Order: sequence, then structure tokens, then C-alpha cells
Amino acid sequence: MKILILTALAREHSHFRHITGSWRRSRRGPFAFRELNGDDKTLFLVDSGMGANPVRETLDWAVDHIAPELLLSAGYGGSISNEFQVGDVVLGAMFCGELTPEGGEETRCLALPIAEKRGRLPGQRPIRPARIVTVARPRAKTELRARYADTPSVIDMETLYAARAAYEKGIPFLSLRAVSDGPEHEIEYDLDAISNPAGKIRIGGVLSLIRSNPRVIGAFYRSWKRSVEAGRRLGECLAELLLLPAADLNRFVGDCRLEERLDHTILGR
Repeated sequence: MKILILTALAREHSHFRHITGSWRRSRRGPFAFRELNGDDKTLFLVDSGMGANPVRETLDWAVDHIAPELLLSAGYGGSISNEFQVGDVVLGAMFCGELTPEGGEETRCLALPIAEKRGRLPGQRPIRPARIVTVARPRAKTELRARYADTPSVIDMETLYAARAAYEKGIPFLSLRAVSDGPEHEIEYDLDAISNPAGKIRIGGVLSLIRSNPRVIGAFYRSWKRSVEAGRRLGECLAELLLLPAADLNRFVGDCRLEERLDHTILGR
């Protein structure tokens, strides 16, 4: 069984790698990935970078070269609901987006019915379903909280693109997001200033921003501290799920099929 785990940044899966063993690093063309071979499954870790184009380009390559039997989008998310606080891990049940600079809403959402029905994953402690709202760029949470108040939600910059690719290619899909900033936390620095066109963080950009505005050091530290807790919890959940026997995973993965919806609320709420 081949499982592709897609994250935006390597630090999102660092704890997962730490507790799962020795990963082999490989490169094919412009794309680097990590591979972990077991008796009954092979895991592939690919870092796409943040945003639409990096995710689409990475998935176009990965689907052709890896041919995964499950696509798992994982990483950090920002809570826009009081129900989710830093360190909580949520299971994506509904995927929608605000994908234009003006904040226009994507009318076609994707739903994962099995996530709406279940309170846990195979082998997992209880985990709550959430709507994941993908944004084109960081947005003020006040506006988003008001717009999406009907269903507990988190925001990110990648998941809808990954879900859309899985839906179009008929690949079973899951998404796990660890809350790295709570509903009261805003991003306190300009992501564009510290990332390159491929959506990867540039150390030079971070240092340049610190030189121009030393007070941003506090913002970086607060963000880092929250992300450490989120990464630890995400790593534990990923390991509990992905280290299950392939036969157990296969029974569950067969039901991980997306469907399109116009309504963006989670069924049963």
C-alpha cells in the first residue's frame, strides 16, 4: 500500500519522522521526497510549499510518479472557532475556500462523508471533524469567524487544492490539521516577506525582516512555541494511524471518497 503524505513545510512532520524511524531521502527531477518502507506499506513524505501553485505542481508530479492509494494532506491550521485550541488535531470533513484576493468564496465545496460520521480514526483516540477553509493568503480572523460561525472550522493555505486533486483523480483522501494558532491569534508578520515563489520559508527573508523590525522576534517566538505543540500532537496522530497494519487501513481507506456539495456545513450539525 502506497500512502502519500503532503505537507507545506518540513517542520510540520518533524515529530512524526522522529517517532517513526529512519526515512530515506530521494530526488526525482526538481522534487525531493522522503520514503519509509515497511512490510505492508510504503509512506512518502512530500513538502509542497504554501499556496495553490506549489501544491498543484507537486501533486501533478507525485500522483504520476508515486501513484498513491491514499493522499493524506497534513499540517498546521489556524482555528476560527472557539471549539478548537492550540494543539487540537482535527479531521477534515468539509473543504471550501476563499481563493481570490477579494476574499470571494469558492462555491463548490468538497465533503468527506466518512469523516462526518466518525468520531475517531482506526486506532485513534477521539478526533473531531472540522470544516477546513483554504485561503489564498492570510486573512484577518474576525471576518472569517463571522462568515463561518455555523460550523467549527480551521483555515490553511493548501488543503482544498489537495482535496480537489484527489477528487479529480479518484484517489482516497484524508486531511489532518493540528491547530497552531487559536481563534485569538493573528499572524503577526508578512508571510510573503519570508517565503519564496515556491511557498518555502527563506531564512534570508526571516533575517531581513528581523533587521528591519526587531520587534517581530517576539512574534516569531510565539508562533514557534505554538507550532511545537501542534507538531507534537500531529505527529502522534499520524503515527497512530499510519503504523496500523495495511489490512486495517485498507478497510477504512476504501470509504475515504470525496463528493462535491454546494452547502458548506457539516452534516448532522
